[in-house]
Amino acid sequence: MKNIKIAIVFFVCFALLFTAVACSSADKEVEIITSSPSESPDQTTSSPSVEISQAAETQSPQEEFAEQILYEDDSIKIVFTGMEESMFGKDINVYIENNSEENITVQVRDCSVNGFMMDPIFSSDVAAGKKANDSMTLMSSNLESNNITDISTVELSFHVFDTETLDTIFETDPVIINFGGTGGDESPSPSATGELLYEGNGITIMYQSVSEGLFGPEINVSISNDSEENVTIQVRDCSVNGFMMDPIFSSDIVAGKKANDTITFMSDDFEENGITSIETIELSFKIFVTDTFDNIVSTDPITINL
Repeated sequence: MKNIKIAIVFFVCFALLFTAVACSSADKEVEIITSSPSESPDQTTSSPSVEISQAAETQSPQEEFAEQILYEDDSIKIVFTGMEESMFGKDINVYIENNSEENITVQVRDCSVNGFMMDPIFSSDVAAGKKANDSMTLMSSNLESNNITDISTVELSFHVFDTETLDTIFETDPVIINFGGTGGDESPSPSATGELLYEGNGITIMYQSVSEGLFGPEINVSISNDSEENVTIQVRDCSVNGFMMDPIFSSDIVAGKKANDTITFMSDDFEENGITSIETIELSFKIFVTDTFDNIVSTDPITINL
């Protein structure tokens, strides 16, 4: 569900960006310089060079980091090549080489930044025998919600599948990219702040606040997974001021990681029930193992008084 919210927000931002670019493109001066046949032989003539005027230079330079092989076998190679600022946040740049006989799609799973779970935007299609330079985007809003100003580590797994059949080819073990940063002022441990909603089985869930989101009110929660299992947490039997609701919430937290997430209510549901302010929220959490769906716990009803 969280991926759906991010995808919709990304689409809206992209539409606004497209409109802005269309309106401002006339202000950019681009000079194309091509090599003529009379130029000296030691000059490059295989392809035209492009010189962009200072008015058009808006992209931040890529930060310098050593390349790191993230995955490699006889057919597929994935290399971290750098990180740079982008319109939507931080871009982790990767080089992908597909020497197999299948067209592949590479995606990311179980990503965390400085120990906090995140959902980067990344899906790269690479045809058989081809290469690609691509980037996975860490949204500024996600970094800000975790108070991350300096990235020190990114941990993730790659999910690689056949583009046509969708059959899984492989999933990598977790890989870590070290940036050497200080980490910034990350959010404190969930057990340190907020109102305790649940604690047990190595899982801690804290209520933090209520805010207004794109689709309606959002309940901000922080979660710590100190168990040895990758877990998924969802909401069951939720009511607001005594009226049943079906909020959007499904949070995956890898073992040993933390997350700041939101339980999202739809504004239409509030209007249909005549709710103008939240007084009480009652809900239960269902916690299960992400990979096997084995139930860990279904909590007793929990009440949040606002």
